[in-house]
Amino acid sequence: MNGLPVKDNQTLADSFNDPQVDRSEYLRGYADGQKKVCEEGFIHAWGVAGKSFPASCDTVENAAKLHESWQQGMDKSMRSSRLN
Repeated sequence: MNGLPVKDNQTLADSFNDPQVDRSEYLRGYADGQKKVCEEGFIHAWGVAGKSFPASCDTVENAAKLHESWQQGMDKSMRSSRLN
């Protein structure tokens, strides 16, 4: 899980050295991963870890709420690092 945006067929074909891309299978897997990554608690933990907001979550219905949770995690991380 890395939170990257959806890849196009050519990128997938190049990555796996296989021109036969099963787009529907890829999109199913992408959606499953997106559900795990684009979850408020998970996103908050990414912020605490200092990770960038995942591009895959920019398109979900609750993106604004996720950005808020991620930012709270980033703020917590910054406060913690200033204390150390």
